[in-house]
Amino acid sequence: MSTLILPALYILSFLILVCGAALIYTGNRHSPKHRAFALLFIFMACWQQSALLVVLTTPEQAKYVFMYGLIPLLLVSFMLLLHAVYLITKVYVRRKAVLYKLLFIPPVVNVLLFPVEGWLYQEELIMYSEEQPFPGPGGFINFGIMLIYLVVMVTLLLPLVRRKHRPSQVWLVGLTLFVLWVVAMILLGELSGTWNSFLLVPFGINFWAAAVYISVYKFDSLPSYERRYHVLFDKAPIGIMITDREGVVREASPRAAQFLDIPLHSLIGHTIFERLDERERVQQQAIYADNYAHRRTIQQYELSLHDRQGDKRDIAISSDYIEMEGEAYQLLMIHDITEAKERERQIHQLAYYDHLTGLYNRVSFHEAFEEWQHIHKEFVLIIFDLDEFKRINDRYGHLAGDHALKHFASLLSASVRDEDLVARMSGDEFVIMLSQVERTEAVIQSIKVRLKHPFELPGGHLVKLSASIGTGLYPVDGITLDEVFKEADDRMYAIKHVRQTRYDV
Repeated sequence: MSTLILPALYILSFLILVCGAALIYTGNRHSPKHRAFALLFIFMACWQQSALLVVLTTPEQAKYVFMYGLIPLLLVSFMLLLHAVYLITKVYVRRKAVLYKLLFIPPVVNVLLFPVEGWLYQEELIMYSEEQPFPGPGGFINFGIMLIYLVVMVTLLLPLVRRKHRPSQVWLVGLTLFVLWVVAMILLGELSGTWNSFLLVPFGINFWAAAVYISVYKFDSLPSYERRYHVLFDKAPIGIMITDREGVVREASPRAAQFLDIPLHSLIGHTIFERLDERERVQQQAIYADNYAHRRTIQQYELSLHDRQGDKRDIAISSDYIEMEGEAYQLLMIHDITEAKERERQIHQLAYYDHLTGLYNRVSFHEAFEEWQHIHKEFVLIIFDLDEFKRINDRYGHLAGDHALKHFASLLSASVRDEDLVARMSGDEFVIMLSQVERTEAVIQSIKVRLKHPFELPGGHLVKLSASIGTGLYPVDGITLDEVFKEADDRMYAIKHVRQTRYDV
């Protein structure tokens, strides 16, 4: 009965490994990792079956199966395992990747030297003999290769394990269990004296298989979702980008490239910060790093990026975090709000700016006055009323009147600083707010000087403008807008009355 149990276990293990290889390969046959893992399963299954053949065949046949089947398959399995660890730890993209690749050469050379007499064993190998021949150079090299491979794999996996990279944790557990199984089987065989524990050593590779399977199906893309994922990713009405901890775009949907007006190949592999202004870039990188470190999500965060023509594109970003292959990535969902922001700007322009002159309108002036009451201890209102506006309108038409208003608006803007405010209240009535009271007279004189120069109306007519001016000081003349404005208005009409009286005389 016992003679049937061992072959049955080998066959069962073989079937499990082959099925695992098929599931992994069909899960994502375009992935290098899936292909490598599937091939590893196949060679582990073949290694197990070669161990079974060693038991089932005659001693003469078993010798050749052992030398040219079992040991080479074991070495190839180790090579594939090392290759899989390279893929997980991204060794192939490192600067010194070629040094790691050189480790694949010794086992190949060693296997080619197996036929050389005395290379693998110094004497002829006789299977099932109580006295085994002393290993030759090739035998020691085989042991050294497997030992070095294990050390390299553990060395590569440990940094990721410390970063809580889950696939690496699973692989390290699988390798540890395999080594412990082999050591345990050898010790049991030595202690029993009669029990050939070597027959159970190949079952230790099932720990590898379990580790690979868990890492693929728990921390990698599942096969049944691959097509649905691509359909959703490519056809989603929102733009989708997947970025790493540095903000580098790892994947981007066609819609994201369309929203940003950037070719897809120019988007992937580059940071999203490259499209920002220099000053904003540093700020946004710091915000991104802080959000990523604390896994903080954002909702409808507005950002302006440059497209390939250099034009600004307004986008709204929402984010979440996903885990792929044990690494955390940020999932960015993008909405193009360029047109909406433009409409918003147009509405704001209509609501707060005078459509003819481009100056602030009455609404903006009222809001600004309230703000200045909180940030300035005192400030000046200067109000203007064009004296010749009605005459220009009546004589040259409304188009000429509009031209005169725009000319006067530009004249006022040229006479103040950026921190001052110029607004058109209505018709030919304008106002300036100065934060520095001592500049009041200088500004008024500058405007009067500019008014002395005639300007040309449509049609070639040269005219001069004149204006009545009144000032009000906050809070001396009042603490409300009406009070200060009334004081300035009274002074303006008093001056206008004096000028009119002199003209009548």
